[in-house]
Amino acid sequence: MSKAVVAKVQLTSSKTEDVPVNKGKISKLIAEVQVIEAIKGTQKSSKIKVEVALHSCSSEPKLAVSQTYFLAGSIGADGIFQGEWKNSELDLK
Repeated sequence: MSKAVVAKVQLTSSKTEDVPVNKGKISKLIAEVQVIEAIKGTQKSSKIKVEVALHSCSSEPKLAVSQTYFLAGSIGADGIFQGEWKNSELDLK
């Protein structure tokens, strides 16, 4: 069962890791963020784990520790966030 989450968060750490799949591997970006403004489904100061699969035709996102982001999606039974996350400095009009 998943839980809907909307929050403003701050990146606390990130790393890239190779994960074996079938006869090859994929790279995943694994980030941890801390909630600085809880909007729905979470609490301020809680930590959320975010995983992003990196594909050969995509570039690795440029993330900066201490940068703020908006999250909208859900946290699955495995505790991993799935959904959209965007830099909070983007124009959201």
